[in-house]
Amino acid sequence: MHIVIPLFAGFEPLDAIGPCEILGYLPGATVRFVAPEAGRVQDGLGALPVEVATRYSEVESCDVLLIPGGPAQALTDPDFVASYDSGSVAKATPEVLARARTLG
Repeated sequence: MHIVIPLFAGFEPLDAIGPCEILGYLPGATVRFVAPEAGRVQDGLGALPVEVATRYSEVESCDVLLIPGGPAQALTDPDFVASYDSGSVAKATPEVLARARTLG
């Protein structure tokens, strides 16, 4: 399983590093950080710079795309969206989510 975690300036460190560690223990899993450009990406706290070697555009495919929290403007970056939008985005409406809570 190929897991990709895109990083961007201001990302929430726990949202990226925590899942990276846990998912990295899965047998057969590879976890890779990617960024708009190769180099250092600074988290939102300014305490955890991450050196990233792979650009968004270099990712050909992945099984899991895990997007950490952070500034919403990253989701409006056309290069970011274009690099992952395969045209098959699943959306859950509030009604579906509410029903899931009552069933659980």
